[in-house]
Amino acid sequence: MRAKKLLVWGFINLCGFFPTFAQAWVPTGLSSYTWGYFAVSGDGNTLIASPFYPKVGVIISTNGGADWHTNTLPVYFPFGNDTPFNISLTSVTCSTDGRKMAGVYVGGIICTSTNSGATWVTNDVPLAGWYSIAGSADGIKLVAAAGNSGSSGPIYTSTNSGLTWQPTTAPSNNWRCVASSADGVKLVAGASYSIATVFVSTNSGITWFDTGLPTNSDWTVACSSDGNKMIAVNYSNFSDPENTQGRLFTSTDAGTTWELNPQVSGFFGSVAMSADGNKVFIVSYDGSVYVSTNFGANWTINDLPDGEAFVNIAASADGGKLLTGSVFSSDPSGNGVSYFSSSVYAPQINLERVSTNVALSWFLPSANFVLQQSSDFADWSDSTNRPLLNLTNLQNQITLPLNASNRFYRLKTP
Repeated sequence: MRAKKLLVWGFINLCGFFPTFAQAWVPTGLSSYTWGYFAVSGDGNTLIASPFYPKVGVIISTNGGADWHTNTLPVYFPFGNDTPFNISLTSVTCSTDGRKMAGVYVGGIICTSTNSGATWVTNDVPLAGWYSIAGSADGIKLVAAAGNSGSSGPIYTSTNSGLTWQPTTAPSNNWRCVASSADGVKLVAGASYSIATVFVSTNSGITWFDTGLPTNSDWTVACSSDGNKMIAVNYSNFSDPENTQGRLFTSTDAGTTWELNPQVSGFFGSVAMSADGNKVFIVSYDGSVYVSTNFGANWTINDLPDGEAFVNIAASADGGKLLTGSVFSSDPSGNGVSYFSSSVYAPQINLERVSTNVALSWFLPSANFVLQQSSDFADWSDSTNRPLLNLTNLQNQITLPLNASNRFYRLKTP
């Protein structure tokens, strides 16, 4: 049995020679707005920017930020049919391929799109101060949380891309942020104001448990594609006069236990994670971006060129595409600025023997990579087998037969 295992590894070899480019932030080129929330599709091609003001709709790029276009949102009638009101999304999410989108408005609206934001429809949900929304990788399962306006609200879920919604057993709270695993099974929600805390569900919102993290804070949350790694950061710890700046907590067991990360603290606005959970991006109100590539073991701090009160950051599955913006800036208009970052990260190939085949997998990259094979490290050819994306874990997967001779594989950018 041991010799057989050695034989497999002798025949299948992996290699990858890819540069990792330094992170750089560039302006999106969009007009100055009071920026609110952002979303980036898993593949990094679709970017969504939602300004708080002016209420122009939602601004979308479907080619990785090269071009942007504005799409209108449904009109809201809060005071009767004679008084229409233009809405702006307080939170937005999209599927991995960018086709399905969903957004919430604190005035009581949830709306969805199935054509990359070209058209939107409102969902039949109770009137609540909806503040945050997240979804599964395929965009079928959605979770929406209400609150953060001084009054408590519920958490609802949908299993059909927003056609119908059901209340969960989560307690009414001032929910500020919610995040979902790729399959929509594991959920984490953070609240704000005096009863703030963090709750987790591991069964698609059927039941929830209190994580025991400090109350009287202002929590934002994120999780990996499998939902096991979770991050919770807060704007400040109001109940601790000795440490008023926000703190960072991490979990590796789907929110069962948490550890304080003592390396960073600040007035954190939002956190995003890569699909594998290793890359973590935290934006602060003072215009700094905290970056870790090893789940918080080490950090670097990037200062954004301009802007104040950065409240949200979004990332692609590999963390290669990032989008953020501010509420204010030193621009004469006083409006916020938005920034985009694009880096190329080398995917790590995982190997597993399945019967007489070998299964290769790697997390979905935001750059184009092609699987190549060689028998001698000299001549490489593209594999004729195309990988399939597993939407439950955001990994590209391909199964190939074992070969009687040496076979080497690598991922290469075209």
